Amino acid sequence: MDVLNIISWNVQGLGGNRFRRMRGAFRQELRKPYVGTIDVLMIQEHHLGERHLLRYGNLLPGRWKHFWLPAFGPNDIQGGLCIAVSHIWAPHVIMSGSLSNKRAQYIVFQIGEIKWGLLNLYAPNSEATRTRFWGGILSEIPQQIDHWALVGDFNMIEDVQDRQGGSLRTISGSELRAWERLCVWLTFGQFPPSIDYRNPHLFQDLIDAWRGSTFLVWIGFMGMFLCGVEVVN
Repeated sequence: MDVLNIISWNVQGLGGNRFRRMRGAFRQELRKPYVGTIDVLMIQEHHLGERHLLRYGNLLPGRWKHFWLPAFGPNDIQGGLCIAVSHIWAPHVIMSGSLSNKRAQYIVFQIGEIKWGLLNLYAPNSEATRTRFWGGILSEIPQQIDHWALVGDFNMIEDVQDRQGGSLRTISGSELRAWERLCVWLTFGQFPPSIDYRNPHLFQDLIDAWRGSTFLVWIGFMGMFLCGVEVVN
């Protein structure tokens, strides 16, 4: 059994034309507490377009494999994702791609006979747009993956009490249904007939089912977190 150590960080911009200088500060921040412990770095909102990525190259020094998804929108200043994989795990990556109009990306590891997917996303701010976003991911995500870890900035936490644990009071209606359908499919690989989508506590029931399992869900707003996922072959 191995543990895949993942850092997710909404960096809120890496400097654009000043990326070379910003990159040094970024590396210093990572080096302080996390040197030697990172297997996968997943960042959101780097705000770097194609020309910046071609000019400046890798985000991390050393033997890292980078999977960049450029920023979008006018002047390439919206969003932008990256997954960086250490040289130890990079040979196990068998698949990568983007989803939902460059707002989500994925990589898939194969460990023995088992396929593990990591999904990095930056969700829209609008509730109506997020509803379509969750549905879009569900329709585009690769099939036949044994386990998924869902990581990133979900933009679903809108109230300070939501950050203190418990039920998320600000997620409701059609968005909650779309989110639950995605999570059910990622958890079970199908839509079990026993799932009752009218259950008002379905979201919390799913959270309870995930505790102690290898499946990871993080509801993110911004900032950094470090976690470990047990990978069993």
